[in-house]
Amino acid sequence: TSATVTGLDPATSYTFTVTATNSAGTSTPSAATAPITPIVATQLALTQPADLKYGRPLSINAVLTRTDTHAGVGDQTVTILRRAVGKTTWVKRGTVTTAPDGSMVVRLHPRRSLDVKLAFRGSPGYEPKSARGTTVLHSVVTATLARTTVRAGKYVKLTGTVAPVVAGEQVVRQELIGTTWQDGPAKAIDAAGS
Repeated sequence: TSATVTGLDPATSYTFTVTATNSAGTSTPSAATAPITPIVATQLALTQPADLKYGRPLSINAVLTRTDTHAGVGDQTVTILRRAVGKTTWVKRGTVTTAPDGSMVVRLHPRRSLDVKLAFRGSPGYEPKSARGTTVLHSVVTATLARTTVRAGKYVKLTGTVAPVVAGEQVVRQELIGTTWQDGPAKAIDAAGS
């Protein structure tokens, strides 16, 4: 014989006893079971932009919900971890607490492309869950001509910067010849980003 008990509250510990009833009456209760705490399955979903320009803040929205009712799980601590794309070691960036509806917003200021992982370690009655995403950080390039007009056959100086600075990375100058962009010579970025 088996029985299913529903409506139990997660984070509450329960014990159970069993009695038998027949024509002779009801037996004395059995010894109580060991304490049992129901665990509710959770889902952690995040929305993270795939691309971002260098210098802009990265905003990640996430929500922690129960999978049985889809209700938000509020007042829970979620750990924020990050790592540079291509690396294997996660670095703890801090924590965030879920709002009553299970939502949270994480804001970071990345200096390079990164993976982000949000990790809910679980709490009494709720299973642990994690989610991750990747944002590719795009360089910002500035370029200025010393003069805006120049005679044919004369030279004009082009200066500029690249951020973030990745010394040794190649920058290719492009020229618009007629209606076609053509690659010019490449130059390695120096430590100052020039």
